[in-house]
Amino acid sequence: MADQDSVPIPRKGFHMESMDGEAVIYRHIARKAIYLNESAAVVWQLCDGNRSIREIVDMLAEAYPGARDELSVDVMEAVERLEREGALRIKPTGSN
Repeated sequence: MADQDSVPIPRKGFHMESMDGEAVIYRHIARKAIYLNESAAVVWQLCDGNRSIREIVDMLAEAYPGARDELSVDVMEAVERLEREGALRIKPTGSN
């Protein structure tokens, strides 16, 4: 399970496409598609393999001050779902 200092890392081969306000990430080789709502799509784009979950929340909180608690929950839920779906792996706190 991820914590705020864990780093979500996208797995190779997943690409995001947006069309008409809808987003999907897919891995062509595995024929896997994951539909994302707007907030999950933003989280996916911020998962660059360098930022921790806390840093992602901090970035979003700058744009939406006063919503930190909700953002924290939403980011954690999105990251955990994307990990379950196989699109992200989580580098635990203190790992290299």
